[in-house]
Amino acid sequence: MRTTPTPDVDDAEDLLPSEGSESALRKDRTIKAPLFARYGLREYWTVNVMKREVEVNVKPLDGDYSDTQTFAAHEPIVSAALPGLPVTPADFTLE
Repeated sequence: MRTTPTPDVDDAEDLLPSEGSESALRKDRTIKAPLFARYGLREYWTVNVMKREVEVNVKPLDGDYSDTQTFAAHEPIVSAALPGLPVTPADFTLE
């Protein structure tokens, strides 16, 4: 139940990428993702720099994302928020 406005997430409607180290991934998955899902962010990406992967979380439901897809370095990322986006995880990381 939301009782006060949260400006940092109230205007977030479609997509939010988050790039972090291995140590930050746990926080991205266990704290940030549920918070963003709770406020209805439709798509949340987590960039795993070490593995050169992007996790795309979609379909927020009851404070969590009901669907997560992981894309490897050279796989085109499928995004409902940005259909036809010509980007791969390798575009976010050093080769």
